[in-house]
Parts: sequence; C-alpha cells; structure tokens
Amino acid sequence: MFGGVARVVYSLSHELSKQNCELILFRKKRYKNLFKKRACEKDENLDICDVSHVGLVMNLIRHKYDVINVHNMSSFFIIPFILKKLKIINSKVVFVSHGLVPIEKGNQMYNYPLRYFFYQRICLFWSDHVIAVSNYLKSSIINEYQIKETKISVVHNGVEDKFFAGEKVSFAGTSPYVLYVGTITKIKGLDFLLAAIQKIDNCRLVLIGKKTDYLNELEKKHSNLFESKKVMYIGEMDTKTLLSAYSNSTFFVLPSNYDSYPMVVLEAMASGKPVVISENMGSKEIIENGKEGFIVPFGDVDSLVYAISYLLNNEKVVEEMGLLAKQKALKNKWCIKVNEYVEIFEYINDGKVF
Repeated sequence: MFGGVARVVYSLSHELSKQNCELILFRKKRYKNLFKKRACEKDENLDICDVSHVGLVMNLIRHKYDVINVHNMSSFFIIPFILKKLKIINSKVVFVSHGLVPIEKGNQMYNYPLRYFFYQRICLFWSDHVIAVSNYLKSSIINEYQIKETKISVVHNGVEDKFFAGEKVSFAGTSPYVLYVGTITKIKGLDFLLAAIQKIDNCRLVLIGKKTDYLNELEKKHSNLFESKKVMYIGEMDTKTLLSAYSNSTFFVLPSNYDSYPMVVLEAMASGKPVVISENMGSKEIIENGKEGFIVPFGDVDSLVYAISYLLNNEKVVEEMGLLAKQKALKNKWCIKVNEYVEIFEYINDGKVF
C-alpha cells in the first residue's frame, strides 16, 4: 500500500471495524510503519498483521475468510489470487482498482511497468469481483482489458472527518493563494497549470506534495514563476499543516492528464473550497461544472486561465461554491461509503453474480 491507497485502506478498515464483522488487515512486514507515515491515527479496534509472503500464504490457508479484499499490486498482493486459482482456498477475492497501468506507465507512475501490467491482469481476471473507484476508471479497464462490465462495481473514495474541521493557523504568509496538492509528476498536469499561471497577473500558486525530478524540469521551464515566488513549492507536510493549507487557500486546482479518483479533491471540498479539475479525472463524477467548481478540457490553457481568473475575481462566488462543495463532500464521507463496500461483500459472499 502506497500513498493515497494506504489511506483508503486505513479509512475503509477503520469504518469496517465499526460494523458487525470480523476484520483482519494484512500488511507486508517492510511497510509496518506506513499508516503512521501517511498520518493515519492509531485505531485500537484494527487487528493488523504484519506478515511475510510465506506468513500470508500460511494464514490464508489456515483461516477460512469469507472475503479477501485486495487494494494493491505486487508479488505479495497477488498471493490470494494465486491460491484461489489453484483452488487451495475458497474465499471470495475482491480487487479494488485505483488506477490503470497501461495509462500510468507512460507518466512514470511505475518503475517496472511490465511487471505491474502482469500483476494487474492477475488481479482483474482472477478476482471474483472488481471495484473501481470511478466510472471513468471502470470504462478504462473495460476498454483496455475487455472485462465484462457486470464484473466491475464502482465505489468512489470517501473523505475523512478531520478535513471538515478546518485549521486557520497561519500558512504561507498572508497573501491569498491557489492550492495544488499531489505528487510533483507530469501526469498531474503541472506544466499545463503553470502555463496558465503565466497568463494570470494576480495569482499566487502553492504546490504541496512529494518531490520528484520533474520539479527540476518545471523550475527550469518556468523559472520566472519560481524566482518571483508566484509559484511556491512547499514540499510534504504533516496533517495539521495540510489542513491549514486547505482552509487558508482561496480554492484548489488539480488539472491532471489522468487521475482515476484523487482523494485530495474531496479533501479540498470538505474544507469548503471550490475545485478546478480536468475532464480526465474520475472526480468529475461528483462535481457539477460551475456549481462546486470548474471542469476544464486537459491541455486547454485558455479554459484553465478563465476558470482560475473567474474565481480569483469573484469572492462571493468562491464562497458560494465552497459551501456547495462542502455539502457534496458530506455525502461522500467514509462512514457512508463503507456501506457500499459491505453490500458488495455480502452479495459476493452469498454466491450471487452481478
């Protein structure tokens, strides 16, 4: 489990632990501190087992689990699928897809794309059922792998309660700013975003997220923006500071070239901020263009300039859109989304076919 996926697993597990079900969370030994690194609060109700490959095999054989829910892809995570394929276990195996390797491999999302392409095929074809985090992703999976539509359900990611509280601690000075949160990679549309910022006089952009070599490329191409501090890269930060960054921003922008369903969009909405995203994102499924924010065609710099400029120059509209965004986020809390997962698990466990 990495990045946002780890937080999805934690949040889902946290809510499932409140349901009337037994839950055991298996985690690879080398990632035993991952939840802590992802700022997930300790939950005493979660039964977490840190196991090796062999330990996972032995546990899955020894215990007759009703449903095994897998959220990631590696030699560790495909173990349940292999055991099921060999008829060593009878558990129902449900795979949650958070992205698509054939699309993401061209944007340096995977160090070994062929290996992960192989893992993803196993997870998709050998699972009893697949959950995609957006209809956008579901359509991409069907087009790429020709999997039956009935095998895939859609459950959008949820948002944690803490993002609704807001933190008004001083952040990034007193000047208004537009906020971006995400890894600094090409697939997130940052060159597209900075090209738009070049055309807007009264805009200050703050970038938060994990640094990659792509940041150096952006700093060279758009050196005037970084030197003038019109664009500021802050880096990664703890949860409290991130909450403050959301709360103190004017609005949020993430114009990705491809994003199945980034959690940061819902987090910004929960903080009461309008969002500007591209049409190449699963998040568009919960946003009405011009209501909770704006959806622009990827690569259309003029459209992005218009959306950003409009919000910068209409304070009352930003406030109204922010309230609507928060209302929409309230309908997508994890305590609601968990019920959709439970319904699927129960349906599959009863031997029913979608």
